[in-house]
Amino acid sequence: MKLPVAIILVIVLAACSGGKGPMPPVAQAQADFEVGDYDRAQKICDRVMADSAGFRTLDVAQLCTLAELYIRLDSARIDALSAVAEPNEASAARCLGRARELSADSVDAFIASRPRERASRLAVINIVSTYLAIPRDSLVVEDEQIYDSL
Repeated sequence: MKLPVAIILVIVLAACSGGKGPMPPVAQAQADFEVGDYDRAQKICDRVMADSAGFRTLDVAQLCTLAELYIRLDSARIDALSAVAEPNEASAARCLGRARELSADSVDAFIASRPRERASRLAVINIVSTYLAIPRDSLVVEDEQIYDSL
């Protein structure tokens, strides 16, 4: 009698789990943020950024979401603590830079789809990350070029 009950219990548990694996880290960080667990969300985001191989496998949507999470974490900490939040802009810029490498148009579309306050902050970070991606040699103006143009 105990064996059929155990088999039924295993079948019910398997059905309840739906066969889904763990939530992807960016989605988990976003879920934690939405319920107000900012520290856990920050740790997950930082873990994703620290894993270079994993970071390179993120798609444009995940990278943009991660960038947005970083700026939202700063805002939430400022609101919650009334103090200066951890600077996450560099991480957000890295995410947007990588996303732009994959599809600049998708990054622009993502930014345009955000609420105005977040969109403006993401746009500024996107511009900064675009500037940072320019090779330094191309920013140097040779003296000869200056004199030739005069």
